[in-house]
Amino acid sequence: MLNWGIIGAGDVVRHKSGPSLATLKRSVVRHVASRRAESARAYAEAAGVPSHGDDVGTILSDAEIDIVYIATPPESHAEYATAAAAAGKHVMLEKPMCLTASDARVVIDACAKNHVQCFVAYYRRLHPHMVAIKSLLDSGSIGRPRLVSFRVAMATDYADRSNWKIDRRINGGGLFVDIATHRLDLAFFLCGAPAAVCGHAATVSPELDVEQLAVVAVKHEGGTVSTVTGEFFTGRFEDRFEIVCDNGRISSDRLDSQEYTVETGESSTVYRPEKPEYPHIPLFSHVEDVLLDGAESLSDAETAYFTEQALDTVVRNG
Repeated sequence: MLNWGIIGAGDVVRHKSGPSLATLKRSVVRHVASRRAESARAYAEAAGVPSHGDDVGTILSDAEIDIVYIATPPESHAEYATAAAAAGKHVMLEKPMCLTASDARVVIDACAKNHVQCFVAYYRRLHPHMVAIKSLLDSGSIGRPRLVSFRVAMATDYADRSNWKIDRRINGGGLFVDIATHRLDLAFFLCGAPAAVCGHAATVSPELDVEQLAVVAVKHEGGTVSTVTGEFFTGRFEDRFEIVCDNGRISSDRLDSQEYTVETGESSTVYRPEKPEYPHIPLFSHVEDVLLDGAESLSDAETAYFTEQALDTVVRNG
């Protein structure tokens, strides 16, 4: 059995990751901590978690807890992750890893020093359609991937200054950092390590200090070129991807639908893998396999670090 401690009790825990953990047979949440004690209490009572409070130290000092899931805004990730590693706990970080790539490297090194695993909650890597697409690309049956592109656009209320996701001090950027980062991670997951990264980020509204649009282009070590485009100011919705290979094409008009099309020559086949009930289920199940059965991690911090470097290059310091 894998015993979890959760730091943070916000929307992602209440609506996505918490319900995901509740479905698993080999995991149990022992304690939830939040700077807002009432939030921790409300979540614990709703989810049947036996212990809660506003002191993170309770989690770190509990010898029964194996892994700490850090679901706070990015500004506190490095602090909590290094403390958890020092306490001998495995770490699961919500994305993005930290405010900067240098902070992320500190976390990775702390976990390595203390011989604990560091996972990052880029849960789409483990979704059925991405696992299948990765397998198809690795098989070489439709040739090498040459161009991979992700495009995402979503609306947000920039007048709501209580939204920490558009506060650079807390999030390290705006919605590209919060939302498009998942697509950037998928580009690295599918295509491998970067050889070069470039791009541009821009703000449309002069009163804001976060990006409202950005384009990141990556030349991967294997020769593939990938692009991730994020647009967060017009109010429209888009979330598509396309993978152009030597002998075929893979595409989807909506990333989270799980549906994708493979075209080769004259044939076109639509695949519809079953969508997880909650988005984190495949990821957390995989963490069980890694920590309890010794499986190789597909959610490791070293590969997630590629995204941190790209964000620094184009969005945070660009």
